[in-house]
Amino acid sequence: MASQFTCSVSVWQRDAVCLVEQILIQARPGQVDLLMDLRAALKSGGDWVRVMDLFLACRRELEQEHYLPFYRLRRLLGHWLALELRSEQDPEVRADLRRLLRWKFASFAQLTAALDRERFEHGRDAAVWSLVESPAA
Repeated sequence: MASQFTCSVSVWQRDAVCLVEQILIQARPGQVDLLMDLRAALKSGGDWVRVMDLFLACRRELEQEHYLPFYRLRRLLGHWLALELRSEQDPEVRADLRRLLRWKFASFAQLTAALDRERFEHGRDAAVWSLVESPAA
């Protein structure tokens, strides 16, 4: 599958789309829709929570059959996306997304709930988590 990109797509996004396309070539018919949604979300960028939810859903369904491309995709997302915390108690906090993606969360909401539980256990206040493109991008 040849991808057409506009100037606004970063190199890492292009690499991520190529990995998804590698999986698409071998995917069964019932898996294609989810992969196409992930591919489109990566190409358009901006809504990183949607990208993460789609990645986690695809990973849950397909990683057993396509481990290496998902490993590479996980590493790309963990490097180029940042998980930021917005809290009055802790301004400008970032969580290590690479470490968090080692676990198999079902959704971004489940991932942030785990972080909130950890914060609660350490006596920290509630927070709002967001995914942003890393400044290095």
